[in-house]
Amino acid sequence: MGVADILFNMICNILSVYGTIRGMELFLTSRHRKWQVSVPLYIGAWLVNSLCFVSTNIRLTNLSFFLCFMTIAAFLYEGGWKRKVLAVLAMMGTGIILEDIVWVIISMMGDPVENVALGCLCAGVLMLFLVVLIEKLLSLDRYAVLPFSGYVSISILSIGSVILAEIITEEVGSYELAMTALSIICIVDISTYHIYHKIAENHKKDMQRAILLQENQMYAKQLELLQQSGQYVRALRHDMKNHMLLLGTYLGKAEYEKAREYAESLAESHGMAQEYVGTGNLGVDSLLNYKLDLICRQSGCIPHLSVEIPRESVIPEVDLNVILGNLLDNAAEGIAGADEKYLELQMRYDRNVLYISVYNSFDGKVELDKRGRLLTRKAGKEGHGIGLESVGLVVKKYDGILKTSHENCIFKVDLMLYA
Repeated sequence: MGVADILFNMICNILSVYGTIRGMELFLTSRHRKWQVSVPLYIGAWLVNSLCFVSTNIRLTNLSFFLCFMTIAAFLYEGGWKRKVLAVLAMMGTGIILEDIVWVIISMMGDPVENVALGCLCAGVLMLFLVVLIEKLLSLDRYAVLPFSGYVSISILSIGSVILAEIITEEVGSYELAMTALSIICIVDISTYHIYHKIAENHKKDMQRAILLQENQMYAKQLELLQQSGQYVRALRHDMKNHMLLLGTYLGKAEYEKAREYAESLAESHGMAQEYVGTGNLGVDSLLNYKLDLICRQSGCIPHLSVEIPRESVIPEVDLNVILGNLLDNAAEGIAGADEKYLELQMRYDRNVLYISVYNSFDGKVELDKRGRLLTRKAGKEGHGIGLESVGLVVKKYDGILKTSHENCIFKVDLMLYA
């Protein structure tokens, strides 16, 4: 085996090691070790496995593969030994199957020396592409993965790499030059897959920060409501003696209409919001009463309510705040643009299942993206439009179901959570 072959095989093995590590993460959870620990382990696994591969001893190569990646699994990933062994064996088996498929295809094309290198490159690219595809299909967190266009780009890259490698092995007369070109293709593929992986991770972090900001805003509104309530009570208590004296005077003189009018003006002057919901659950009651009173004041809508939940929260308040806050904000936006004002809210808890439905009127116009997802219609789209997405993330957290529909200018959101 010449120097060009050795260098190519070692570079190509980077693709194999990277694909295997990505595949193991489908089974295992990373411990997030410092790079001073993880990088030497990755380099060591690559170096040992590459040297065994260069020796052309298949049994030794498979043994080194298993031991190296079991070491990586032991130090860098959480989980029991059985799960770790399963992850390593699954990736070994997948790699062997893909290599066999590639070699069968290669044998049909003849068996020039260059095709051996082409087969190694194709097997590595196919392995990594398969792992990325499985990540997309199995991911429960839509923000942890790339948008559809990203996977189209990766597909084009993978197919294009194989076609380009085939052209090089067939048309380039110099063997060393062909090996160099294949090595460069391999490095480009590894770099591109890694960059896309980092883009997906950053995308997820950005969305998590946006959702955290929404949660903080929900808590701020809830705190503001409680502070306002406290101010109302203190102001009313301070002037209660004078108010009661005047009301008593009206009642003593049988001036009941004046007494009623004064009581109404007293409530209005202190900004006392109507209590729409009184389940005893402070978090839910305060948020719903605040949001519903705001909607009714702005639109004149009279809500239809049916809220039957336990006094104690069945899921953390932060998750309920995200769901109810976003759904009612969206409903308020829809009602504002509708000719007829309609809002219906239902909440029910039954046998460890929480049901929530929010129906509201809107102008009947719906904007969808290419994948059929709802788009915001606000003027500044940046930073908006993630309300329903945030609700979806919470629903997935509880293995629930979220369904949206619209008919006759009524937008419907139904969801179910397993609490």
